[in-house]
Amino acid sequence: MIEDQIKIAEEILAYVKANRGYTSKDDLPGYLQQKLYLESDIWLVKKIMEDQDLIQETDRGYFLRLTTEGSKAAKMGYSAYCSYLEKKEIDKDALDHRAAVMSKWQIIAFWPMFIFGVIGGISGIISLGWQLIKWLR
Repeated sequence: MIEDQIKIAEEILAYVKANRGYTSKDDLPGYLQQKLYLESDIWLVKKIMEDQDLIQETDRGYFLRLTTEGSKAAKMGYSAYCSYLEKKEIDKDALDHRAAVMSKWQIIAFWPMFIFGVIGGISGIISLGWQLIKWLR
């Protein structure tokens, strides 16, 4: 999103939050057009925010309401929320990469350790058997 669209998103979140989480779909564009934003930009940003699940239309479609993520974004500010999501995505990718590398090493190390364990177990059983034979004599 460009800087103007981020400002529109922050205005939408602040406006809906100020109205206790609900606003009329008709009231919002009028409020933002008073601040000299283009209607096409308002519509685009509103659509993006609906796709991000920050705002939702109510059942009948007359009102917009904030979701729980939308409330979090309204408290943080939209740009800070986007930064938070990017950081969260980077951390998730790093965790997935570490898990993949660890899985690869687990696959490589499994068979040698399994064979070593089987040989150790068999030799332990044989040694125990010899010690029992010596003890019984």
